[in-house]
Amino acid sequence: ETDSKKNCDNQYYRQAVLKSSTGRFIDVEIYLLPFEKKSKLILIRDVTLINRTRKVNSYLEKHFQEEYVKRDFFSNISHELRTPINVIFSALQLNDIYISECNINGVCKNNKMVKQNCLRLIRTINNFIDANKISEGFISPDLHVFNVVEIVENIAQAANKHIKKAGIELIFDAEREEIFIELDKGFLERIVLNILSNSVKYGKIGGEILINIIIKDNNILIVIENNGQIISEEEQQYMFEKFSKNNMAFNRTQEGSGLGLYISKSLMELQGGTLTVEVGNEKGNKFIITYNDVRIFNEEESSDLYISSLNEIMEKVDIEFSDITI
Repeated sequence: ETDSKKNCDNQYYRQAVLKSSTGRFIDVEIYLLPFEKKSKLILIRDVTLINRTRKVNSYLEKHFQEEYVKRDFFSNISHELRTPINVIFSALQLNDIYISECNINGVCKNNKMVKQNCLRLIRTINNFIDANKISEGFISPDLHVFNVVEIVENIAQAANKHIKKAGIELIFDAEREEIFIELDKGFLERIVLNILSNSVKYGKIGGEILINIIIKDNNILIVIENNGQIISEEEQQYMFEKFSKNNMAFNRTQEGSGLGLYISKSLMELQGGTLTVEVGNEKGNKFIITYNDVRIFNEEESSDLYISSLNEIMEKVDIEFSDITI
């Protein structure tokens, strides 16, 4: 059985698997070398042990790398839980002083801090639980026909207050006002919110976030562009993984467990879609949410389920943006 063959300067090299007289399969390297004038020398080398050693070393290297990344991940999770708890505890202690001094303004200010850090805890715990549910196959989509434009526009409007605080302009556009397709509403809301929060985290003052909904062939594309920090080629290789080098980096300028993009990509795949990223040289990043080969329904065929109002979405928005320092 031949695996590969190379030809260089009349020297032939081939990797093969041979069966010995005892019935054992062995890996060999076969060399055909020039010898004297018209002769050839065949050299057969048994590399079974070498190949096995390489496979074991590769497995061990991968195992140690995964364990190292997981260790960093759990350290990061511990940080994500401990930090807001410490802030909440300190704020409550300070509130005792403010109450004794009848300082209502101080209490109100601290209460906002307590609320934000409670939301941050909820976000971290939800992400951690859902990431494990996805890995174990315990999450499935609840598909119904909705107007995808209305859902995304409502999310954008609800998130705009946080985006404005960061000094970033949000622009929304759609090819049509109504595009009815089958999707999981909760999944889509979470995916768009995660991408928007990432765009704010790594955005820049005076920057832009552009949301555009496009019909291309039989696909529906939700394109979210930003002109913020460019995602490096190395980061692109790992950014959608559960335990990734990019997600586990401790030199991030913003907080976060690093599970958001892994969850978002997984939720799209559960709906039969994709989540990809395109990076321009100096133009920023483009996240593309794609519903593949979809059927576009009429309004009469849409679900009777209620589409979340802005007030109802606001709680999800506040949770998603709770770990952003502005």
